[in-house]
Amino acid sequence: MSKKLIFLDIDVVLATRQSYLRNREHYSGNTKVIDPVLVRRLSEICTATGAEIVLSSTRRLFYYNEVIRELLSVDPSFKIIGQTPDLEIPEDSFDVPIRGDEIQAY
Repeated sequence: MSKKLIFLDIDVVLATRQSYLRNREHYSGNTKVIDPVLVRRLSEICTATGAEIVLSSTRRLFYYNEVIRELLSVDPSFKIIGQTPDLEIPEDSFDVPIRGDEIQAY
């Protein structure tokens, strides 16, 4: 049986406009806006399905440790098994790698 993976983007999935508005006084520019209710729901989905999380959010490039810390502060059992690669743009290309390319490369 193949592994079940969830490729997780943080913004709009766990960090919503509503969670930002609720926590804006604590907002540090990169964290403190993740909605704990949504983190718990995602954790429940993983437990129920046996799925594992791969971080595909752009935040993985700049705030990886902060994101992990914030997720674990909500649910200590939350587990991320990896992250998608940061694909470089070939010098002869004007195409920017998109998230789907990064997921496919994982």
